[in-house]
Amino acid sequence: MHQINDGNTLWVFACCSQEPRHLYDIVFAVDVLRQRGVLDEHILCFVDHRRQAVHLQPYGIDNVYHVSQLVDVMSHVKPHSYVVVTVTGHGQVMGLGGEAWPLVRPAELVAAIRSVPGITLGVVMLTQCFGGIFHLLDAASIPPLVLLGATNLNPSLSISIQLRQPLLQTNGAGGLSGWAANVFMADFFEWLRSPMDIDGDGNATLLDAYRAAGVRSNERLRKIKAGYFMQARTLASALEQASRESKPEIVRQAIEKQLQDTLEILHTHQEPWILHANLARQLQF
Repeated sequence: MHQINDGNTLWVFACCSQEPRHLYDIVFAVDVLRQRGVLDEHILCFVDHRRQAVHLQPYGIDNVYHVSQLVDVMSHVKPHSYVVVTVTGHGQVMGLGGEAWPLVRPAELVAAIRSVPGITLGVVMLTQCFGGIFHLLDAASIPPLVLLGATNLNPSLSISIQLRQPLLQTNGAGGLSGWAANVFMADFFEWLRSPMDIDGDGNATLLDAYRAAGVRSNERLRKIKAGYFMQARTLASALEQASRESKPEIVRQAIEKQLQDTLEILHTHQEPWILHANLARQLQF
């Protein structure tokens, strides 16, 4: 059994997005890690947001690099036995990154994780859209990896969630209380806050975390779809009426955008997956 503890694990977050909501995914996750006793020196963030400091520094998240530095930085960190990488933000078919700098391809990310000094086992949680491009990679080579995906070759789900209590900023002021969260990632770290044995084998393992996050995120999806179905009907009628009444183009475009966003959620299909499940069963929190 592999035991994840406060000092032997490097927690890494990678995010490709210019939307603050994806940085708030990281803020929430880091807060959970700190509650578990993880020190900031064991947490690294790789982002490409142009103003990331505005959203991360109020919460004391300072070990932040550009995503393009991921491969180099990972090979020069202090030794850790375990590495847990969480990818959020916007996914692309070809990997992680933007137009102005080279992509981090799936094979490169896997190689970067395996390059961490002292690593014996790695975990990759892919919560971004098209996480399935990382599926079926070589997970069995040494050091072995476990890969989790919030979804396969389709978009992932982000919806508005509210926290019971706002997260505090480092100056003591109230902070994050709600945002459009990646629900698989949020539910994974909510499980990590109080790990539960889902399958009844007597251990709270990574496999239990995968089950919990998959079930809870899909429960959220089912609950909101009924409301979005009715909203889509209302918006479709409003768009038809606006056309009949020759409303200004800007009005019709606004309604059409709302309708498109609603239909996208209605057609979102969460399809969680896991690679190397037997190893996940051996990784205990």
